[in-house]
Parts: sequence; C-alpha cells; structure tokens
Amino acid sequence: MRERIRAAAKSLAKGIEDDIADEFGNLTGKLTADFTDDGSEIESELTGYAFDQINDALLGEVKKQLR
Repeated sequence: MRERIRAAAKSLAKGIEDDIADEFGNLTGKLTADFTDDGSEIESELTGYAFDQINDALLGEVKKQLR
C-alpha cells in the first residue's frame, strides 16, 4: 500500500514539476523577448544564455521550496 501511495505521489510531483517548468519557460521567454528585436546572432546567444540562467535559478528555487 505504501509503495502505491509513494508511486502516486511521485507521479503527481512530476506533473507539477513539468507544469512549473513550462510556466517558467513562458515567463522567462517574455522577460528575454525584448533582447531579440535586432535579431543579431550575438543578441540571440545572449538571450539564450539569459533565458537558461533565469529559468534554472527560478526552477531550482521552487524545487528547494517544495522539498
């Protein structure tokens, strides 16, 4: 019984984690969209880097809070 409950809890947590990651991706995309107006390769790389850093930091913090 415990194993089934644990498995169900892990399944729910995975779904929540995916939803949070998707939401952060959307928000981070909005935050970094202003940097890509020019469309230059350097700005595109910087935007990608900024997106990754913000996303990783936000997601890491939420994971800490959930534990």
